[in-house]
Amino acid sequence: MTEKIVCLGKFTSNAILDLDALSRHFGLRNIFVKDESYRFGLNAFKMLGGAYVVGKYLANKLGMDISEVSFEYLYSKEVKGKIGEIIFVVATDSNHSREAAWAAKQLGQKAVVYAPRGSSLTRLNNIRKEGAKASIIDEDYEGAVKLSEEMAKKNN
Repeated sequence: MTEKIVCLGKFTSNAILDLDALSRHFGLRNIFVKDESYRFGLNAFKMLGGAYVVGKYLANKLGMDISEVSFEYLYSKEVKGKIGEIIFVVATDSNHSREAAWAAKQLGQKAVVYAPRGSSLTRLNNIRKEGAKASIIDEDYEGAVKLSEEMAKKNN
């Protein structure tokens, strides 16, 4: 099967795969597959959720809509001077927490992740590689959510 890879976007390594041989086999003009498995180098297809939440929160702190700000602007010294340091608290051991940790790091902020008991150590270490302080607690998911809420309120 012949594949043509076209990279899209400045901050992504998303690719559109043109599956020529497969499209010919089925008598179709083209078959394209969007490969998001390596988005931002995280090997996760659903990367944008956590990054969007981080960006939206920062935009709101600035009194702006997320559609009015760029990634570069949110990373700027001007923004850092206006909002200071923020620590994002996330409860889960999924890709969502990893992407939130990645976005926080990229935007000069910090993240803390509380994962429920039984969480994968591999995932936890991947979250830590994104700069987050991450730990597995002796609670279920609801306990991790509750702890995250408590820590966020306690630390403003």
